Parts: sequence; structure tokens; C-alpha cells
Amino acid sequence: MSQLEELNYLDELIAALSGNDRGAQNAGPRGLILEHLRAARTARLGAMQGEYGLSLEQAMESVSCIPEKSARIKTKHALQSLIDSSVLKSVRPAAL
Repeated sequence: MSQLEELNYLDELIAALSGNDRGAQNAGPRGLILEHLRAARTARLGAMQGEYGLSLEQAMESVSCIPEKSARIKTKHALQSLIDSSVLKSVRPAAL
């Protein structure tokens, strides 16, 4: 996944989890995971791969704060996809 694709994916995930509470930054039960997703987005924009991966892992640990089971499962799969993409990039050898 390219950086732009990852950012778009994060934006969609944040929007879906924010729902109608766009005015409140971290209101409700989803506040913790939204905080981690926003931190991941910022780290990805800043090319801070370590912080990006950590924020994704923290978001994964916070999935349980999503009350709806179907949303929780979808979010978990989306995060796993981003984490897998991030891990692959961190273990690839540098181009010569």
C-alpha cells in the first residue's frame, strides 16, 4: 500500500468511527481508538515509521472500545491490513 493509500484508508476509518460526533474530538466510547488513529495519520504524514506502527498497534489494542460488534470486526481487519503493510515496509532491504 502506498503512503497515499494508507492515508486515505486512515481517513475513511476515522470518518467511519467518528460518525456524527465530528465536532467532539474524542467524545464517546470510540475516543481512545480515534486518538490512536489520528496519531497514526500524523506519524505517517511525518514519515515516522516507528511511531506510525506503534500508533496502529495501540489502535488495535483499543478496538474493544467500539461497542458495535460488526464495526469492531471491520475496524480490526482494517487495522491488521495497515499493520501488515507497515511491517512489510520496515523489513524490506533498502534499494542499492
